[in-house]
Amino acid sequence: MYSDLLDTVRTTSDQQNNLIKGEMFLQYAIMCGSKPTLSLSQVMDSYLVYSIAQNSTEGRFFLDAIRKGHVRISLFGSAGCLQERLLMVLEKAAKRSANTAFQFSVFPFLYTGQYNDRQIRAIYSEISSYVTSGTHRLQSKYLVSSERENIEIYVDAMKKINDAARGRYLCPGTTDKTLKSVLGANVNAKLKYCAEDEELNQLYQYMESELTAKNRDANNRSEYYKILTTNKFSVSKLDEMKTIVDYSYNEVVASSIMDHENTHFNMRRTFEDFAASTAMDKSARLITNESITINDGKPEYMTWGRLNEITENVQAKQKEKTGRTWNEALGIYSRQQSRLPYILGGKGLLIITGMTAATSFISSIVPADIQQSVVTASFAIDLSLSLASSALGEKLGTPTFHDIHRTIKDAGANSKFAKNVLRSISIYSDDENQ
Repeated sequence: MYSDLLDTVRTTSDQQNNLIKGEMFLQYAIMCGSKPTLSLSQVMDSYLVYSIAQNSTEGRFFLDAIRKGHVRISLFGSAGCLQERLLMVLEKAAKRSANTAFQFSVFPFLYTGQYNDRQIRAIYSEISSYVTSGTHRLQSKYLVSSERENIEIYVDAMKKINDAARGRYLCPGTTDKTLKSVLGANVNAKLKYCAEDEELNQLYQYMESELTAKNRDANNRSEYYKILTTNKFSVSKLDEMKTIVDYSYNEVVASSIMDHENTHFNMRRTFEDFAASTAMDKSARLITNESITINDGKPEYMTWGRLNEITENVQAKQKEKTGRTWNEALGIYSRQQSRLPYILGGKGLLIITGMTAATSFISSIVPADIQQSVVTASFAIDLSLSLASSALGEKLGTPTFHDIHRTIKDAGANSKFAKNVLRSISIYSDDENQ
């Protein structure tokens, strides 16, 4: 499924709330059994995708999600992979004026006025050469050190995503929709219900005349964005038109994706229901639910590593029985996870009994004068606990006390995450049936 929530213009580095929502959407969609589909533009020009992929902790798990098909990437045009499309765009940008070329949202420093048109084209040429060279450092006459490093990290992330998606890319679909035709239809639909909105009509006519007069590409969203920087209309009306342009653009992109689930734009409401019941930690990209707290009171986060583990377990349970739906498998997984702490509790008692016996044994063989040393006695007790736990775990095939504690915490959180998703799906289904 494709969603405009991940549109590149909504996931720039300064839109922290949208970045959080975007990652929540991807994770929630997967938990619901869907397979989020990213367009090539969303991958190569979204700060959200780039920031997750290059994250030192979560990046490898996100790449695993792509490699295993939990997150999909759809091809576009003649490009056979992400790297090919990236090179096409870079090479075109290196040959065209910055006013008409594709502008990368992930490189905002190029458009602050610091570089002139000739320098920007040269920088794109340098980046293109760097992508194909295989060298570890980007050679540039113009970029400062921090900007060069940002581009190096970006290119490395794109190459890793390209490798992860290799052999799993979705073939591009065919569509007769164009941005020009869809935008015209959407503006006319708006005017049909707001016939008195003369300013919107005038703005649309102004855009059409500007595109024609300057021979601009009417199917390139960036061209409309440049026209909408005019001061000839009110800010509110310019923002309204930009929203219509964005929606029209995503409608065209969605129609070009081979989405076998036929779920274009259909999860927006479900996601909003889910997001309303969650607390988003503004200091982190990851999500937490207020109710998901374990005995120590610390929140448990939905990470890409946890998500991959849950998804694979649910998929396995779905395959155990012919005709079992994803929701049924998710429910079974949630119930099994909720029972897991009680099952492990029995093993925990066995380990504790063994550790107590081992502690008594070690205390009996340690001389009294040594036992009087607080430090040595403490060390002996800690050593006995560690040795007993490891020895019993190895001999009896049981996990260590630390493993049990961590597993119980994970099981409790995983069960609650699954229950929250099932609850949201249930709410959505009830609303749809009314």
